[in-house]
Amino acid sequence: MMEVTETGPAAGLQVHLYPDQRISLSKLKLVLSGFALLCLALGAVFYFLGATPVPGFMGLEVVLLFAVYRYGANRARIGEWLSLEAETLSIRRQGHRGQDERFDLATRDLHLELAGPNRQTQRLWLGTPGQVLEIGAFLAPSERAQLAGLLEKVLGRAPFFSSPQLNPNTSNME
Repeated sequence: MMEVTETGPAAGLQVHLYPDQRISLSKLKLVLSGFALLCLALGAVFYFLGATPVPGFMGLEVVLLFAVYRYGANRARIGEWLSLEAETLSIRRQGHRGQDERFDLATRDLHLELAGPNRQTQRLWLGTPGQVLEIGAFLAPSERAQLAGLLEKVLGRAPFFSSPQLNPNTSNME
């Protein structure tokens, strides 16, 4: 997902990038409660039929399903903040464990590149001489293309497409 704040030509541009989370924790608790009740009912049936280990394994499934969701939710706490000032593009990254990284790139030497064999696996790279960064690796391909277009508009230069099939300005019909 992408939140853009254009603060005018003097102040610059602020962009917040973060992964999309499809379900909230409260909705997950509701779904897991329903799944747990279903497992409890089926476990009771199997228990009374004489299969005593089945309820324990069904409970383990519920616990593992919740653990997998929490793992994914923790990994989704990443984010990137792009701040464009007159001469500098500042990039701040927050990892899933809370660690921060900060990069400052000079806008006069900055170039954009969309690279990859097709639209689904393309990557957005920002670079200056001596430093290259991938931006928005967790974004959907359409969001990455939208971000490239926004940066193209703001920086006043077109991104370099490593493959003609990636360039939306060329016709792929032959």
